[in-house]
Amino acid sequence: MLSLARERNPGVEVFDCGPKISFSRFFADAGLYLDILQLLGVFNISDAVDKKGKEIEVDFTPKPGILTYPDEFKCRVSIREKHSDLIRHE
Repeated sequence: MLSLARERNPGVEVFDCGPKISFSRFFADAGLYLDILQLLGVFNISDAVDKKGKEIEVDFTPKPGILTYPDEFKCRVSIREKHSDLIRHE
C-alpha cells in the first residue's frame, strides 16, 4: 500500500486548473457536509434485515481508482421519532 504522502487527493484532481486550484472545492465540501448532517439528523440509517430477521453485513471494500466508492448495498432508512410529525405534515 502506498504511504499517505504519495496518494493522490481526489479533491485536487477534480478541481485542479493548472497552477491555480479553484476555491469552489471548499463550497462543494461544505455543502456535501451539511447535506449529510441533515440526513443523519432526521433519519435512522441501519443495516438491512433478511427474511429471518438477521442483519445483512455490508462489505465496505472500495473499488480501485482515484475516486473510490463501495459496491452497491441495501440499508434500512426510517424517520427518527422526534422529527416524524414535521416530515409527515410537510
